[in-house]
Amino acid sequence: MAPVRDSSQVFVSRFRCDSEGTARGLANALLVAGLYPELREPPFPGQPWDVVVLAQLEPTEDNVADLRETMAEAARHAGASFEGCERER
Repeated sequence: MAPVRDSSQVFVSRFRCDSEGTARGLANALLVAGLYPELREPPFPGQPWDVVVLAQLEPTEDNVADLRETMAEAARHAGASFEGCERER
C-alpha cells in the first residue's frame, strides 16, 4: 500500500484588538474551537493587541473561504478586527 500524501497546508489568521480584554476573549474562543492562538502585547501602551492563530487544512477554495468566514465571525463576536489569513511561508 502506498503512503498517503498529506497535502494540507498551514494558514495564518491575524486579528487586531483594541484592548487586552478583547484579545483574551478572542483567544479563549479560539481555544474552545480547538485552535492555539498567540497573543502579542503591543510595544507601547494604547496600541492594539494582536492575536495570531495557525490552522492546518487542505487548501481548496471552499476550505479557505470557510476559514476566512469562520475567523471573521469570531472577530465580530469578540469585538476584534479580522486582518485576514494567508498561507504560512
